[in-house]
Amino acid sequence: MTRVVLVLQETTVLLFTVLAALATVRLVKGPSVVRAALAGAAWGICTLAKIVSWYVPLLVIAMSLLPGRLRFTLRGKEAAALLFFFAAAIAPWTIRNYVHFHRFIPVNGQGEGMLEWNVSQAAIPGEASGAEYVKEVYGKNLPEKERKALLWKYVKEHPYYFFVRRVARNAIYFGAPPRDWWNYRGYARPGEHRARFWILSALFHIPLFLFLLYRTGQWGRGVATPAYGFVVLLYWTYWIEHALLWGDPRFGLAVYPVLVAMIAPLGRQWRDALEPLSWE
Repeated sequence: MTRVVLVLQETTVLLFTVLAALATVRLVKGPSVVRAALAGAAWGICTLAKIVSWYVPLLVIAMSLLPGRLRFTLRGKEAAALLFFFAAAIAPWTIRNYVHFHRFIPVNGQGEGMLEWNVSQAAIPGEASGAEYVKEVYGKNLPEKERKALLWKYVKEHPYYFFVRRVARNAIYFGAPPRDWWNYRGYARPGEHRARFWILSALFHIPLFLFLLYRTGQWGRGVATPAYGFVVLLYWTYWIEHALLWGDPRFGLAVYPVLVAMIAPLGRQWRDALEPLSWE
């Protein structure tokens, strides 16, 4: 929550992500068409706030196909309601985009911007920086398709940096505690690591990831319920997505309550894993 010192979209994304996750927990615990529709609409609204949650309805359906105690029962009409209301929530904005830009843009068209940003941040020993390459590409005033082709060419020529080094760095950055509040209050300068910051991180932040590993193992063994499994998978997939795209501590704020949920007691025989998160 340290990102509250900045005016960014994460607080809005946090609200809609938590509401959508709660709606999905209810669906997993007791599937029905109404609950599926509510969960689909909730994830649609969440995706309008930020495109990164686009995949979650597909994740829910995929969970229904898992073996044994890892799965939950989702009938065809419930899956259809989930997808329909997800699409219905997004559709008005998609139509607006088509009217204005004459092409299919479900939520936003930041794909090229993300590609440009990742290339511009590249620092490969023995070569010109990615920022210089991007400046050269955009200085040619090329059509969008040709610009993208040149940016992708740069990515393909440096596979180790973009698909190994960058992904590992993004994963670490995403999981790191945000430091903006510390910088804003003058307790630390950007890039500075003081003992008090790391002590508090070790006490209150790092243990959450240890619980995430522990709960993942419990769900994998069928000890925790499918509802708890959804919460576990939501965090892992969100983390992986940002590792592939762009990792920053502020991006983890939207699913921070999901991470905190890892320390919630599961109860006797692990049967009522997410009862505190239920609306019932």
